Amino acid sequence: YDHLAYESCYRTVEVPEAQTLPDVILRPASRHIDEVVVVARNTEYRAGRYEVNMLGNPIVRNRSVMQVLDLLPGLRVSGNTLFIKGTPVSVVYIDDRLVTDLGELSALRAEDVKSVEVQNKTGAAYSATTSGGIVRIRLKKLAAGSFYGNVSSSASVSRDGYSTGLALPFSAQCGRLGI
Repeated sequence: YDHLAYESCYRTVEVPEAQTLPDVILRPASRHIDEVVVVARNTEYRAGRYEVNMLGNPIVRNRSVMQVLDLLPGLRVSGNTLFIKGTPVSVVYIDDRLVTDLGELSALRAEDVKSVEVQNKTGAAYSATTSGGIVRIRLKKLAAGSFYGNVSSSASVSRDGYSTGLALPFSAQCGRLGI
């Protein structure tokens, strides 16, 4: 007789035809567990989209948001352009604010992101010419009276010429007002 919560019991019993088997009483086992591992799923899939929880996610360490986006399923970064399954992303939001310069994502620390939602198609709420997907980035809430900001600059030279970039992402929380 064998059971996980009890000590195993082995015995030989002879039972004549007219008798039934005797009762077997197992002693409870006391086992020490070395460790318990709790596994959480960071990605939640829904119809046409998925959301990745970045809180405590090891992929955010020492990376920019743009670098982390390149690690998400189906999402690729090429230069300063995002692609969902090969189609350019139409709209990017940070805390429901439309991002007009994707260079901002390179200057934003991934540790400050709460979650990223990737929607494969824009849907009926957007223009018919907007065929790519949507990326929604939600930042961690700042404590009241706190602020966060950083400055990032870049320069590049190519056959077509010389280009520069400057990003100044800034966030502040004053009472219930977030900027």
